[in-house]
Amino acid sequence: MHTLIVNGQSHRVPEGLTLLQALRQIGCELPSLCHDPRLKPIGGCRLCLVQVSGCEGLVSACNTPAEDGMQVATHTPEIEAERRTLLTLLARHYPPEAVEGEPDKPFHRLLRAYGVT
Repeated sequence: MHTLIVNGQSHRVPEGLTLLQALRQIGCELPSLCHDPRLKPIGGCRLCLVQVSGCEGLVSACNTPAEDGMQVATHTPEIEAERRTLLTLLARHYPPEAVEGEPDKPFHRLLRAYGVT
């Protein structure tokens, strides 16, 4: 078992997980579009970015192994701003009628959650 400090709280998770898997296992939801458990993680959409103490910059949780003692922040203002920017870039040429017509699609829910129109 590994111990992770997530947003200031200690959690025990099994070894061999990525940060995204570990965070979801403890009930911490992170946005992601490219993650598919059937495929090797690539970190392509970058929406699962987190801050790990000791690492320079933000890291994608889907392809970063969870390690014992990691201190992770998941929803800081910097991270949320980066996610909003990424979603804005993804939505730049996206048809607004698709969002309105199918509001429950994961991408459409994220656009609403982050105020991207």
